[in-house]
Order: sequence, then structure tokens, then C-alpha cells
Amino acid sequence: MVSTSGGMGAQVLQRDKFQGAQMRGLQNHTRGLARRQRLRPAVHAKAPGIAVLEPRKFKLRPRRGKVVAAPTGKLQKLLGHHRADGVQTDIIRPGPAVTVAEKSGARVHATGLQGGTENIGGHAGGYARMPEFQAAMRSHNPPRPGNPKKFSSDAPSSGDISRVIHPTAIVSPHARIGNKVRIGPFCVIGAEVELGDECVLHSHVVIEGHSKIGKGNEFFPFAAIGGKTQDLKYIGEPTYLEIGDHNVFRENTTVHRGTHEDLPTRIGSHNLLLCYSHVAHDCQLGNHIILSNSVGLAGHIIVEDHVIVSGLAAAHQFCRLGAHSIIGGCSKVVQDVPPFMIVDGNPATTRGINLVGLQRRGFSEEDIRAIKAGYKKLFLKKDGNLANSISSLKATHDADNPHVAHLIRFIESSERGVVR
Repeated sequence: MVSTSGGMGAQVLQRDKFQGAQMRGLQNHTRGLARRQRLRPAVHAKAPGIAVLEPRKFKLRPRRGKVVAAPTGKLQKLLGHHRADGVQTDIIRPGPAVTVAEKSGARVHATGLQGGTENIGGHAGGYARMPEFQAAMRSHNPPRPGNPKKFSSDAPSSGDISRVIHPTAIVSPHARIGNKVRIGPFCVIGAEVELGDECVLHSHVVIEGHSKIGKGNEFFPFAAIGGKTQDLKYIGEPTYLEIGDHNVFRENTTVHRGTHEDLPTRIGSHNLLLCYSHVAHDCQLGNHIILSNSVGLAGHIIVEDHVIVSGLAAAHQFCRLGAHSIIGGCSKVVQDVPPFMIVDGNPATTRGINLVGLQRRGFSEEDIRAIKAGYKKLFLKKDGNLANSISSLKATHDADNPHVAHLIRFIESSERGVVR
């Protein structure tokens, strides 16, 4: 009852106090409900039974296998937990617009959910029990020691996880994904991609075009694989990329498809491409190659096995990098790099044989001695005639060594000349 004593001003004062007490009681009750459900109490009067939520201001948190909403910012002008008809309201997950769950008995009727209105089985607590939604939310739970939970899974219920795909990844339904593949957050997989078994894509990886990738490859964030060639002669025909097994592509690595349909870009197996390295169109890479940070390989380059290219080095198009060679940092390579050698400089020159690398890879002392003899014949006198040097080397017993014979064939087949 409102007192009329004291005139009209007193009546207004008493009415305001009464309404303020009602509002404080409603707010206190709402805060208690929010604490029980681990929600931040940001509830205000707007319209009966309507809870308006900006999806970008809230995240999801698993709670004992059930999903609840955990607002990160203030809820925007919400009514309290009661509607005008007495039905209790509770937010369970974001939708494209308004997200409200109306709890009535043991059923939860969710409106405004993604994909339209749907009925979700639940209990009086108002938690969603959709299996795919619970699987997706496991990815938002930080992994605990001894109990890692990194991604959602579409694995069968038998417990054998065959494929793990983060819910934010975009994977074309036409892509062929192998077993035990892990695709992390915000990755994009195109329709023509074939991804082998046990590959790992950490996050923000883009694989597109006709890209055939073997098993056990690992892609780190922002690697861009299978992009369109940058060659201006490209006329739009289907082109291809082929990658072997157990390669590692570190952050911001780029690999482009070929320019013509009959010649794909190829990368072998057991290679390591470090950050910002670039493999251009039509390149042919062998096995056990290391490209250090910011290495640039122009188009049509052939890289033989066990080559190491140091940081910031760049190779001109159509060059060949011989097996077991090493290229120094910041080098400018405009001719073929002979096998087994160290080249360095701008422009690069041959500095000696890759002795440490050959020893690490199990070359015998006799093989190393023969390669060193070939180096002395061919490269010590840089102003001598290379053809005469090759003829002189062929006349010795060292030319019978298979590694020296490979060195001679490499030089004789060079079209751009070799680094001396």
C-alpha cells in the first residue's frame, strides 16, 4: 500500500522506493541464479521473456559434460529469469540473433539456435545434450595434464579416433581425408585436396587446388599449400601439386602448383621447410631437403636429395641444386650448384666440399677422398677451361667412383653452367 500522507511529492517518493525495492529483489534473485549457473549477472528489464545476446561477446564453457554459456561481456538489457507466464528462461548457446532457451519440465525448447528452431532433449538445468555439439565444445576446454582435449572428433564410438577436425575448420565435403588426420582451428581444405593418413594441420592452414599429399605430413600455422601458380603464362587449366610423406611445413610456408597440366610441382619425402620458405611453380624437390627461413626457390628448380639451403638464400629459375650440397645464407644462386659442394656468396661461388655433411651421411673415407680429388681438378682453378678439367678427371681412377661419376654427369648436363 502506498501512503498518501505528505502530498503528491510524498506519494511519488513512496512509489519510487517501492518499485526500487522490487527491482533490487529481482536483481538479487537473478544474481543468485547466475552464480549457480556460473553466469555473470548482467540482467535488466526490457521486454517480457526476451533475452538478447550479442554472440561475439560470449563464449562456451563445458561443465561436467554439459554445455552452458559463459558471457565475457555484459548481456545487453536482459529481463530477469522469469517470463510473464512464469516460464523460466536460460541462455544455452549462441545463435545468429536472439538466443533463448525456455525450460518447461524436463524438455528444453531452444529458439534462435543456428539452423533455426529445434527441440533438444535436456533436463531442468537447461543444458544442451546434442552429441555433435558436446564434441565441438570439447575443443574449447583447455587440455589438462594427462587428459589432453584438443579438438572435436568425428571418430566412431568404438574409441578408435580415426579423424580429428576442429569445429572452426572448413573442410570441403569433396576433399579426401585419410585416417588419423588432425585438422586444427580455422584451417581451410579445398574440394580437390587429397590428404594422406596421419597428417597434422595445426591451425590457419590453407590447402587448395589439385593437391595430393602423402601420409604423416605436418603443417604449421598459416602455411599456404597448393596455391595457383604465379607464372604469367598460366592460362587456367587444371594444374597439380604432389607431396610425399613425413614432410614438415613450418609457419607461412608457401608451395604453388605447376603451370601446365602435364608437369606438377613435386616435393618428395622427409623434407623440412622452415618459416617463410617458398617453393614456386614446377619445382621438383627430392628427399631429406632442408630449406631454412625465408629461402626462395623460383620456378622450375630441381633440388636433389640431402640439400641444405641456408636462410635468406635465393635461387634463380631453372637452376639445379646438386645432391648433398649446402648453400650459405643470403647467397644468390644463378647457376647450377654442383653436388657435394659448399657454395656461398653474392653471386655464389664454390668454396669446398661439404665434408661434415658427407661424414654425417655415412660416406666412406675412400668416397670422400675421390670427391675431394674431383673438386681439386674441377674447381680450384676457376679460370681454367671446365671441359679440359673434366677430360683430365675422366683419365684418372677417381672417375670410376660412383659419386665422382655423378658429379661429372651433373656438370656435363648443365644448361646454365655450374657455380665455380
